[in-house]
Order: sequence, then structure tokens, then C-alpha cells
Amino acid sequence: MKKSDFYYDLPERLIAQHPLERRDSSRLIMLNKKTGATDPLRAQRQLALDGA
Repeated sequence: MKKSDFYYDLPERLIAQHPLERRDSSRLIMLNKKTGATDPLRAQRQLALDGA
């Protein structure tokens, strides 16, 4: 894996400038390495999946 694998264009307007009041309401995307499928999640749901 190369550092350049992580270079991509990301418009500045899509970068959060301030954290959410409720941090567990943050959004994230999970990537299935085997299939390449993505699954948009809320951090709160991921924490439940992780058993936290």
C-alpha cells in the first residue's frame, strides 16, 4: 500500500468545520473489502455493532 493510494479530491465544502454537538450522530461509511460495497452508517449504529 502506498501513501498515494489515499490521495483524492475532496471539495472543501464537504469537510466538516465544527464537530456535531452529539458526536455519536456523526456519519461514516463502511467498506466491505471483499465485495467493495459501501454501507453508510451513523456512528451510533457502528458503536452498537461493535458492542461498545
